Order: sequence, then C-alpha cells, then structure tokens
Amino acid sequence: MLDVGCGEGQYLFPYATAYPNRRFVGVDKNEQNIALCNSYIARKKLNNTTILHSSIESMPADAPYDLIICVGVLQYIADDQKAIEVMHDSLSDQGKFLLYVPDNNRGILSFYQQLMKSYPNYESVQDRKRIYTEEAVRSLLQQANFTIINRTATYGFFGILSNELFNSCTLLIVNAALPIRLLVALLSVFIYPFILLCMLLDFLLPIRSGNGLLLIAQKNS
Repeated sequence: MLDVGCGEGQYLFPYATAYPNRRFVGVDKNEQNIALCNSYIARKKLNNTTILHSSIESMPADAPYDLIICVGVLQYIADDQKAIEVMHDSLSDQGKFLLYVPDNNRGILSFYQQLMKSYPNYESVQDRKRIYTEEAVRSLLQQANFTIINRTATYGFFGILSNELFNSCTLLIVNAALPIRLLVALLSVFIYPFILLCMLLDFLLPIRSGNGLLLIAQKNS
C-alpha cells in the first residue's frame, strides 16, 4: 500500500501495524512529517514500512502497489493531473486507488467565511490551489485511465455546520483580542456539545451531495 501525502502517518501506520507481512510506503514532501514518521517507525520497529521524501509529481513510479490512498491532499498539488497519472502508473494491474477530496465548498455561516478571510488558517497556510466539483474530479480520473467503482459523499449540512462552528471557535480563540478569546472559551462549554450532536447527525443521516467526496477507482490495464 502507498499513502500519498502521508503526513504524520495517521492512515498508514494502523494498517502497517495490523498487517506486518505486507509492504507499506508513505510519501511526503514535508521534512518534519518525514522525521516524525521515521521516528515512529524506529520506535515501533515497523520493518514493513518505508517513508519517501518526494513531491507527488516527481515520485518514482517503479513499484507496483495493489492499493494507493490519497486523502485530503490533491487540492494542494499544483499539477494535479500529473499527480493522478503518476499514481495510476504506480499501481499494479487492476490495483485500486482511494481518493478523498474536499469539494463544492458550500457554506452555511457567513461570519465563518469572514473569519477565514481575516485570520491565517490551514487552507491559507497550505496554499490550497483549487476548489473541486465532483465532475472535475471524475474527469481527472477518467483522463488518467481510471474507472470509478464506488462513490461516497461526505460532509452534508450538519457536517458543514459542525466544521464551521468548530473552526470559528478555534480561529477566534487563537487570533482574536483577549476579551473575545475569553468569551468564546466560555461559550464553548455550550457550543461544543452542539457541535458533537451535528457530527453525529452527519454520520447517521444519508448524504447525497456534500463538501467531501470519497472515490474508489480501479486502474484500467
């Protein structure tokens, strides 16, 4: 299995631990992530796991993987089509590709959009390149000779609401003036249970179209 943009290994290491006889590889361009992953590998003695320091577009495509996952990374890559093609070439025949991307960027709370423009946040720091639609993601995969075999929409109304409320509180507590920080911290006692309720509803209720898209695709020979 190859985890593209593996970050801190949160998706890679549970599987590497559960399947010690399988080979696992992570690739990331962030040196701090690489160091953290290698430290974890050494501490846990995960001899079946390797971390590569590389951008996705220049990643060597010389090893056939049965499964490649790319979770929440594609929107930050300048040449996303090239990245998809490299991942296609890195798969074994009939190998599977699991891709998760945020899409649509629908909003509910207007003040949240203002906060995102006013304060540094994860998206601005990571320099998000684009906002996808489902059609655009499907087109990328089809051009790279993938066949989509499964589709799941995530982050419906309640998921969007919980995310915007949580991030709004976080942005204000970290960046706002001290009186506002204290007020938001106090209000969080009442806000966080509501956020958890929204997350639960988002998990339980069916979602036809949301702000997240999970696709499983198969490599065409």
